[in-house]
Amino acid sequence: MDHMNDADLRVAVIQQLDNLPMAEDSVLIEELGLRHGAVRLDIAVVNGRLEGYELKSEQDSLRRLHRQAATYGEVLDRMTLVAASKHLDAARDLLPPWWGLVEACVVGGGVILTELREARENPNVEPAVLAKLLWRDEALEALEKAGNAQGLRSAKRSRIYARLTESLELEALRSLVRDRLRRRLGWRPDGPRKLGGD
Repeated sequence: MDHMNDADLRVAVIQQLDNLPMAEDSVLIEELGLRHGAVRLDIAVVNGRLEGYELKSEQDSLRRLHRQAATYGEVLDRMTLVAASKHLDAARDLLPPWWGLVEACVVGGGVILTELREARENPNVEPAVLAKLLWRDEALEALEKAGNAQGLRSAKRSRIYARLTESLELEALRSLVRDRLRRRLGWRPDGPRKLGGD
């Protein structure tokens, strides 16, 4: 392997995640849609946190990274850019300081990943956007459990999400979203799947 493409990078990151010690209920989701699919996150890991990994191989540009960073910052607890060496200087200038940075290099026919900056907690999660990670029926079910679903059974999604964000504290909403994402095993052929080699 002389050059690293998207597929090579993805395989390397997923292998590394599979080999890390993780909570038993951790799941990995590829191409997680945010803002109802307007933006797709390359890899999400869901356990006690909602963590994201954006991948930029040598062939990629950073043209969309600023917009992606703004969207990811609305919902993810932690975020890491995994990028080819040539992108790192520009990425440092573009990204908030809470993002982690991992350098991806081709060495001896394989991709080597080196952590340059550890991801930290995102200080600015937006409840109204986070709620949109839930399916309509999941949000409605949570409102029913809280006794707060009156008049919403045939309402538009936007009204349901608005009521949910009024009804739940941010930590409770984060916990609900993580729980529902983890429960979706098998809802589409390419994931989510349990981490740890399942």
